[in-house]
Amino acid sequence: RRATIAAALHKAAAGANEQRVAAEKGSPLTESEAVEFETRLAAVRRWLEAYAPDRARIEIRRDAVPTEAELLRPEQRGFLRALAAAARGEALESGEHWQAAIFAVAADHGLDAKAAFNALYLAFLGRPNGPRAGWLLASLERDFVIRRLSDAGSPGEATI
Repeated sequence: RRATIAAALHKAAAGANEQRVAAEKGSPLTESEAVEFETRLAAVRRWLEAYAPDRARIEIRRDAVPTEAELLRPEQRGFLRALAAAARGEALESGEHWQAAIFAVAADHGLDAKAAFNALYLAFLGRPNGPRAGWLLASLERDFVIRRLSDAGSPGEATI
């Protein structure tokens, strides 16, 4: 539960707000839900600062594709390029939409889920694991996600 809340905090830190939470919910937050959201956000911030293990702390590598992504196998790179193409053609706005696209593209490329998620985490976090990937991608700017998927999928051909 705390890891899910930590991912929600990451969304908030990445610019998500009540509108994004409402979009994920499917309707506007009530006044009591908005108060609850702020209360939980404050609690998670305190937990992250004081108690969170390193695995619960996530940092998006925004400046460049992490060097750890050099470990990606060719089939993982193909998956990332295909997911970028899917994201260009579809409105993947929620964590559920992203998650469904991840599974569909991985299946289309004969890639097991573990390898697909590993590729995503290496491309964005520089580590082989992380929070729920669909929701992580939904919390980031769409253009950044597409660019990062393309760049990590095509080493040496970074887009600017």
